[in-house]
Amino acid sequence: MGYLCEMHLHSSEVSMCGKATRREQIDFYKRQGYNGVFFTDHFWRGNCSIRDVEWRQRVEIYKECHESAVEYGKSVGVDVFFGFELTEVSSDFLIYGIDADFLLAHPELESMPIHELLDTFRANGGLVIQAHPFREAGWIKDIVLYPKNVDGVETLNTHNLTERANKLAEVYAEAYDLIAIAGTDYHADRMHSFSGLVFDSVPSNERQIIDFIRSRNFSITEFFAR
Repeated sequence: MGYLCEMHLHSSEVSMCGKATRREQIDFYKRQGYNGVFFTDHFWRGNCSIRDVEWRQRVEIYKECHESAVEYGKSVGVDVFFGFELTEVSSDFLIYGIDADFLLAHPELESMPIHELLDTFRANGGLVIQAHPFREAGWIKDIVLYPKNVDGVETLNTHNLTERANKLAEVYAEAYDLIAIAGTDYHADRMHSFSGLVFDSVPSNERQIIDFIRSRNFSITEFFAR
């Protein structure tokens, strides 16, 4: 099958919406046959459980959670990569390729306008994906798209999106030639179908995964939980 990687995953340690710890999620994903996972817990606004502390402390808590998960992942054979989910009103973005040290060095990021923030991430090697752009919910008043400020779009989300919302995301990505990726957006709240990216080659590190995605050298898969 190749190297199966989850691109959208939450834990209870940082996301208020998460229902399981990172260790529990890693064990579960191991059973599902994943080789690697990106934890993309809420970090900027949204459902972040550590948003009431100052910037440096928040980043260091997130970094500590990540490093602990990396070590546990190694012990069970699952690669763990760094990511986070950024919320701007009702829009969400998955950020890859920006590490905790970069965040610590740039506290000004917290107060940047959203367009400038996304552009800054991309200018510094980050990969920016708008998550579930056509999600509908009672608390979502507007659907706002950012085709000039992102690299891609989550066109298959097996948790939040209806078939219509996923299809609209596909049309949007194709119209703007944006990278189309998949993510389960799993919170350990219920069993449902899972998705992810499959790479033909085993990536040596997180940066190589980002390179694979930028070059669109991957396939999308979806399956029911085992």
